Amino acid sequence: MPQKESEKLQITPEEGSVLAQKGKTSVRISKGGDVTVETEGSVTHADLPATETLSVSGDFNTVSFGGAAVRFEAAGISVSAKGSVRSVAVRPLPAAPKPPAIGTAAEDGCLYAGVSPDTGRAMYVAPADEKRRGKRNFSTPEAARKRALKKSIKTGRDFRLPSYAELQVLFNNRAALGGFDESGRYPKSLYRSYNSGSGKGRDRCRNFGTGAERSLYSDYGFSVRFVRS
Repeated sequence: MPQKESEKLQITPEEGSVLAQKGKTSVRISKGGDVTVETEGSVTHADLPATETLSVSGDFNTVSFGGAAVRFEAAGISVSAKGSVRSVAVRPLPAAPKPPAIGTAAEDGCLYAGVSPDTGRAMYVAPADEKRRGKRNFSTPEAARKRALKKSIKTGRDFRLPSYAELQVLFNNRAALGGFDESGRYPKSLYRSYNSGSGKGRDRCRNFGTGAERSLYSDYGFSVRFVRS
């Protein structure tokens, strides 16, 4: 099984030291043999072959430099140096910041809606539907995109129509986000995505009142709530 990019050993030569990183562990070995470790695992002392110059083992698990050597293992890391390790500092990695609560407002007024299933990044939604213009509101995807572009230029943010998967996230979190039309009535409760529906000229949308998925012709009126990542 191929290794994930984050699991591969990465070596970065620096002035007077070498930084080795693998997974969630980073090790800095100085030219004088000092070793500084950042890891969530354990650190043990071992008798490892060490060299003065930068050397990496054939299995890409052991790094040697300045007379010190470090071996990355599944249970933690092993450290060796000339006689003894001069400096090993074990510090827990900083905890990943907790995402804000659904509905938390950002500086621009947009609300945190969750993680986009498409991009894997935090997704924010406008605090209200776009103002409707007649019965056939945003009757084409192009009309909605033009409005999104206009809004993006005005605010300096990259607003867009949600994908259908993102629209599902908005539907699931609609109570915390607020402002959606949940009457179930056409056309105000129909929210558009940018994904095409079944059949030519149809768009996928969801009724935020009944929860029903619909695939309607583009010239139907839709409600629109833009998102940004």
